Amino acid sequence: MYSSLSEAERFLVSREIHPDRAREAWNLGSAASLEAGKHFDAICLRVVTALHGVPIKDGAAIENRFRAFGITSSVFTARDRLVYYVLVPPGTDESWQAPETTCHGRRSGALRYVKVPHPSREAGPGAHWVLPAPTGPEMLCDPECVKALLASAAAK
Repeated sequence: MYSSLSEAERFLVSREIHPDRAREAWNLGSAASLEAGKHFDAICLRVVTALHGVPIKDGAAIENRFRAFGITSSVFTARDRLVYYVLVPPGTDESWQAPETTCHGRRSGALRYVKVPHPSREAGPGAHWVLPAPTGPEMLCDPECVKALLASAAAK
C-alpha cells in the first residue's frame, strides 16, 4: 500500500494508528499531526533560546549553527520560524531537562502530537525541514548535541 512513499514518509508514519490521515494532510499541503513517543520524541526549541544571535531569516546560518553541534538531520521549523523541532530517540522526554524547551514524548499526554511538515518540504512559507527528515532511527538527533547547542546559546 505504501510502496510509493519515500523512506522518510514511511519512517515518520510507520507507527501511526492512522497513517492515511498524515498522508492526506501532506497531500493537501499541510503539516500532519504525528504522535511523539513511539519512534521519536520531539524537542521544541524557541529561536531566542537555541539560536541566540543568528538572524531568523538566514536559513544557511541557522543550518550551520545546528551542524556546528553535530545536529545534521531531523530538524524542522514551525510556520513562523520562531520555534524549531529536533527529533530525538523515543524516551528522551523521560529525562529531558533544559530551560525554556519542551520535549514531546509519551509523558506529554495530549501535547505529544507534533505538526510535522512533509519530508520533501525544504523551504517556506510555512513549516519546513531545516535539515533532512529522518529515514530511520539512526538519523534521529543525539539529545546531548541539543544540550550543547543550548549551552552555547546560553553562554552568549
